[in-house]
Amino acid sequence: MRQTNHVVLVGYVAKDPEISKSEKYAWFLIVNERDDKTNFFMCRLFHPIVQLAKYIKKGEKILVEGHVEQYEKSYTITVERIEFLSHKKEQERQKEEQTEQTVDIF
Repeated sequence: MRQTNHVVLVGYVAKDPEISKSEKYAWFLIVNERDDKTNFFMCRLFHPIVQLAKYIKKGEKILVEGHVEQYEKSYTITVERIEFLSHKKEQERQKEEQTEQTVDIF
C-alpha cells in the first residue's frame, strides 16, 4: 500500500535562499506561527523549480507545496510548487498605510 506524503505550508521566508554553485538545488527556511508557537521548516528546490529561488526574498509570505523527506538527521520539504502571496515591498507599503491611518493629527 502506497502512502500519501503531501504538504501544503504557508509562512514567511526566514532567510534568503542559498543556491548551489551548480544551480541544481537551493534551500531556504520558512517560519510560521501556530498557537503561539514558532515553527521553522527547511525547504529544498530542485531543477526546474530551482530557477524561482532568485525571486524568493526574506520576509515574503509564500505558499509551498511538496513532500517531506528525511535529510541527514532532520526533515525537509522538497518543494514542487510555490505561490507568492505577498512581496516585501507590498508589505512595507501596507504597513505605511496602516501607520498613516492610526496617526491622529490635531
